[in-house]
Amino acid sequence: MGLLFLFVYLKWDSVWWVLAWWLWMVFLMVILAVYDLKHKILPDKYNYFFIISGAFNIFGNFSFWSLAPALFLFLLWFFSSGRWMGLGDAKFMVAAGLFLSWPGSLAALLVAFWTGALGGLALLAAGRVGSLKSEIAFGPFLALGTLVSFFFPGALNSLLFLW
Repeated sequence: MGLLFLFVYLKWDSVWWVLAWWLWMVFLMVILAVYDLKHKILPDKYNYFFIISGAFNIFGNFSFWSLAPALFLFLLWFFSSGRWMGLGDAKFMVAAGLFLSWPGSLAALLVAFWTGALGGLALLAAGRVGSLKSEIAFGPFLALGTLVSFFFPGALNSLLFLW
């Protein structure tokens, strides 16, 4: 957490209110990620706090496309009746979309899926999960993808989308 706060400070040290907002957002992401790791659920009370805080993004270029990744996760939850993805993951992406904007929210989701797939395979290979059908917390991967997209927006977008 300390290193994350240091990196946020190094990125936003000149504007105190932007720094305070990002420190708060990182704090909420870490809470959600750790809670999901331990309990395999992203609780609504923290997710709604995250969404409301994300809505205060007055320094981004929000567009409704920013919420497309959240809609995608919602559809995964809806069509699988919650077997493939939890609804909390979609709510997490609503907040991420609000403050990352487009295409940052899509980049965050792609990084989350890639690292989640690699993490799941590593857990399977290490014998920490029983099969490919084992439940794995996706919140930490969403938080990682969101942080990577925040800290490296231009490079990541260029790499992912070849723009």
